Amino acid sequence: MSDHGPRLSAWLDGELPADAAAALAAEVEKDPALRAELAGLRAANDAVAADFAEMLAMPVPLSLVRAIGRDPAPHVKPAWALPNWAAIAASVALLALGGAGGFIAGQREQITASRDWVSDIAEYHAVYAAQKRHLVEVPASEAAHIKTWLTAQVGTPFEIPDLAALGLEFQGARLLVAAGKPVGQLMYLDTGGRVVALCFVASDTPASDEVQVRDANGFQMRSWGVSGARYVLIGPQDLLDLSAIVKAAQAA
Repeated sequence: MSDHGPRLSAWLDGELPADAAAALAAEVEKDPALRAELAGLRAANDAVAADFAEMLAMPVPLSLVRAIGRDPAPHVKPAWALPNWAAIAASVALLALGGAGGFIAGQREQITASRDWVSDIAEYHAVYAAQKRHLVEVPASEAAHIKTWLTAQVGTPFEIPDLAALGLEFQGARLLVAAGKPVGQLMYLDTGGRVVALCFVASDTPASDEVQVRDANGFQMRSWGVSGARYVLIGPQDLLDLSAIVKAAQAA
């Protein structure tokens, strides 16, 4: 872990003050090495979560049950035995990844679940929506390159919705890392200069017409799935017609 590791870990844990988090996000944006380290930390967290969940799914060893003095039917996980087994599994998982140091310890309350990529998007948007000159990595004038670039990086094809009829002008795109996976972000500005972003990530989740509504970090969010991808639209709370933007994005 580099000298930046403790700060990155604290950021992932939500323990940095808002001004420190914004400063670190700006550093990450400019430094490919920091972005790679951040992605590695998130990937390590996801790997631990997956391994730990697999451990908890294993039956309690019969020898352990007998040692305690109870002998239930084979392959049964008695409720009274599970806490002890969970503690053993947690200790093994943490020791196995001891090299990750404080990062793993800081994730102990989230270790049984993968990080939510939508929450990561809300954190990024709080930083990038405040940018003016550096709002995007690749400008809208290079739309053809954006499609080729993000399709290759994210791993799923997509279209750039034309939202001009809804008062949104396409500005360009960014590549993010959320929950350890590459995410494409298409950035739009409304007539008042407010930022609306359409983000997408490759996913095996079945397509669904259901749009999930969520608020995070002072933004309103709408997420849905298509074949091979998940999408989330994020914008300011005072943008009233987010549902119309969702429909236009889905129809693109």
